Amino acid sequence: MIKENQKRYYQALEDSGSMGESTPFIEFMLEVISKSLKDYISQSKKNVPKDVLKNVPLKRVDEVVNIIKKDKNITISQIADLLSVSDKTVKRDIAKLKNEKKIVRVGGLKGGYWEVIDEN
Repeated sequence: MIKENQKRYYQALEDSGSMGESTPFIEFMLEVISKSLKDYISQSKKNVPKDVLKNVPLKRVDEVVNIIKKDKNITISQIADLLSVSDKTVKRDIAKLKNEKKIVRVGGLKGGYWEVIDEN
């Protein structure tokens, strides 16, 4: 961002030097930081599943349950591959399912397995 605003950057430095105070430079930097954060937030929202943004469950969590029903020994990475999402996304979905008491992990990550809790 500084490189993109190089002229303004040097002008802010010059103004600060001639005024004997750092206010112009600080204001410039805060503006650049603010724009950077807004750009980052905007960009990161594109990578977050819509259910997280809207707090509405997507069918993906149901798919996770169905996958586990078919193979209780499946790994998070394997689920992620099947759904074409990241491991982090699957971990978030699994945390949600655990919290809703729809699935439990029996045993450890290496020797354990998933169990779907019967909804009846």
